[in-house]
Amino acid sequence: MNVLALALLSVLPAAAPDASQILVVPGPGMPTIQAAIDLATPGTTIVVKSGTYVESLVLDGLVDVTLRAKGKVVVRPGAFDDGIVVVDSTGVRLEKLRVEDAGLRGVLVDGCSDVTLFRCRVTRSGDDGIRVDDATGVVIERCRVDDAGADGISLAAGLGPAVHDSLVLRCLVDHPAGDGVIVHGDGNRVERTTVRACGDDGLQVDSVGQGSDDVFVRNRVLACGDDGLLAYGTGQHFERNVVRYASGHAAAAAGSAHTFEDNRFVKPGLDGLLSQADGCNFLRNRITSPGSDGIDLECDGCLVEDNRVSHAGDDGFEVEGVGHVLIGNRATKSVFFDLFDTSGAGDNTYEDNHFPVAFP
Repeated sequence: MNVLALALLSVLPAAAPDASQILVVPGPGMPTIQAAIDLATPGTTIVVKSGTYVESLVLDGLVDVTLRAKGKVVVRPGAFDDGIVVVDSTGVRLEKLRVEDAGLRGVLVDGCSDVTLFRCRVTRSGDDGIRVDDATGVVIERCRVDDAGADGISLAAGLGPAVHDSLVLRCLVDHPAGDGVIVHGDGNRVERTTVRACGDDGLQVDSVGQGSDDVFVRNRVLACGDDGLLAYGTGQHFERNVVRYASGHAAAAAGSAHTFEDNRFVKPGLDGLLSQADGCNFLRNRITSPGSDGIDLECDGCLVEDNRVSHAGDDGFEVEGVGHVLIGNRATKSVFFDLFDTSGAGDNTYEDNHFPVAFP
């Protein structure tokens, strides 16, 4: 090589090192998953081989790190620990991990953005199965939570900092002691998720934190201990959900300006749909065999259109507020009245409804 070529090489910038790396657990210097996490740099993928790992994992301040199970990987923390904690991190992805018998939360995501949980499973957690606080852009997809000691999936319920613009997609929550999925924040979406045999409400917008513009679409709630769908806050949207055998109301609303459309409610213990929220839209819902009223309006100014109620244990439609518009609704075979309007003549508008037995 001539002198000129050597001179040119001396001034060229060195090639940037590959930021991504793959760490395999167990491996040299990494007998535990936490040991590999502690070595992770931005872009690292940690692959965990099959086995049971008796440890609690903390991913703190990480960027674009993936933790992936290869085979059946069980994380079993202590009796007073969370299973996996992701804190102050961005772009972290957890794949196909199982957490069993966590004394507290199975998975906790706190102060993060763009974190993904994919095909993870939490069993017998002492507290919430999966809990997210103070986060944006979290995706919980195809995960399963069994026998959680509190809520199945909690997006900042209670007094926790809110969660915004996050997604729960195609998950299964089975036998949680509390709610199936509970949301506190704005712009969140719960879609194609099934809740079975929960101790409290199936899908809830939290009554403490509330929120706005959350969407619940194509979910199923089966045999919940209280209400199937429960909305607080403003502008929540429930579409094409199915609720069967809720012990309380199939759906209940407080706050204002919610939309319930194309839902199906079967055999709730109380009302099919109870509204104490003003200015709502109730459109094309189907309600079969509610223990009490089909649709009970304890509010003002709602649009109620093309709903169907059959075999109500009390009234098909009970209207207690004013300023409602009821168009094209139908109630049949109610035990008492198909329509029972206590608001007074002329306070509500009725067009093209079918109520064979009505009062007044």
